[in-house]
Parts: sequence; structure tokens; C-alpha cells
Amino acid sequence: VFPAVSTLGSPTRLELRALDGSVYHPIPQLADELTVLIFSASDCPVANGYAPEIRAIHSDYVDRGVGFYLVNVEADTSAEALSEHAADYGLPGPILMDRDHALAALVGAEVTPEAVVVRPGGAIAYCGRINDQHPELGVRRPVATTHELRDALESVLAGRPVAVPRAAAVGCFIEDWAH
Repeated sequence: VFPAVSTLGSPTRLELRALDGSVYHPIPQLADELTVLIFSASDCPVANGYAPEIRAIHSDYVDRGVGFYLVNVEADTSAEALSEHAADYGLPGPILMDRDHALAALVGAEVTPEAVVVRPGGAIAYCGRINDQHPELGVRRPVATTHELRDALESVLAGRPVAVPRAAAVGCFIEDWAH
């Protein structure tokens, strides 16, 4: 077992509603669960630009037993509008609503898009950007040169330590608490 970046405290049974009204517990509890949380907002152009990569990562890892949640942090956008946005961008579900930013605060997500890889029991293996396609605000590379989220997933799945456990995410700040 490799050390985690950090371990969440005891409130790991946090419940969030998905767009369809279902209730989920996004922090893995079972010994074989590995979860990716990708924080997003429908009005964030950087997050929207990552939709194809989010779809690709979901497709590449869901069959390998990795759980995925897209976590929307908008406080007052309706579930219907978010569902329409998800359909327009082809975003995979379930999409959870973190309107009060309880999950974002718990795992330390500050911007959208930001990815968090959570090991069973709440140990955070990785927190940060999906890749370096957006190295800074207003700058977009045609092709990413590093793939931190994929690299972290490959490391965890292979039982190796994550080489880059944190990489600053670039995007839209999660309002109300991330400063």
C-alpha cells in the first residue's frame, strides 16, 4: 500500500443527488473501489473544452473497474438545464450536484475542471488537472503534452505510487470557498 496524498476525515459517507434524483455516496468505501471525481460547471469554457477528454477517460477506465462521477458545482442551475448541458456535450453520468460545495471542500477541489482520484476509504491519490492542454488561463495547446489524470489512474491500478500526486488545475474558480 502506497501513501496517499491525503486522507479524508470521517465524513466520508457524504450523500449527493444526481441529476435524475438518485442518491450517491461518491467516496469509495469498499476495498476494491477506486473513484474519479471530476468537478465541473456548465458555464466554464475550460471545463466544456475538456468534454471530449472526459468522455475518452471515462470510456478507457470504466471497464477497468474505476467509478466515475462528474460533479457539478453550480449553486442554482436547475437539474433540467444541467441535464441538457450534459446531453449537448455528451458528458457521461452519473452527474452529481454539489450545490453547497461540500464534496469540493472535502477533497480540496478549487477550480473546474479539476480531477480527484480517491482510493478506497477516502485516501486521495491525485488531485489536479486532467492534462496540460490548458497550462494557464487563456492559453490552450492544440495537444496535451502531459496526462496527469491518466498517469495517476495507471499508477494506482498497477499498485505503484503516483509520480505527480498534485498538479495545479486551470479553469473557473469554484465560488464561495476556493480562494
